[in-house]
Amino acid sequence: MRQTQDVLEIQFFGYVTGATADRALADARERLAGGRPSYFLIDTIDVTGYSPDVRTPGVALLRALKSASLVAGFCIATSSPIRMIGAAVAFVAATPVTFVDSRRAALAQIERERTGVSRSLCG
Repeated sequence: MRQTQDVLEIQFFGYVTGATADRALADARERLAGGRPSYFLIDTIDVTGYSPDVRTPGVALLRALKSASLVAGFCIATSSPIRMIGAAVAFVAATPVTFVDSRRAALAQIERERTGVSRSLCG
């Protein structure tokens, strides 16, 4: 996990379990307590699979990000199954997430959000 400028970046690798997502949640809460990013970016390009128990901590992660009043959220995902679980988790968390194919595409969209009309995660 890293924060650059106003973007909190969360990166997952390999096979993601509920414990992995729990650690990401704890790290995100710590980062959010230390400062207020405007955007989040979840990178799943290097994810090879996931266990069913990622749903609950995944929902909690997105809700924590949403409660921080971030402007927009993005997920880098090229795998259909990863996009599917991500969309389901985002739906349950009631947190809008835009799916993109690369970090470059996400950062370009964030730049457009910064310079244009922004949409708030809080509605």
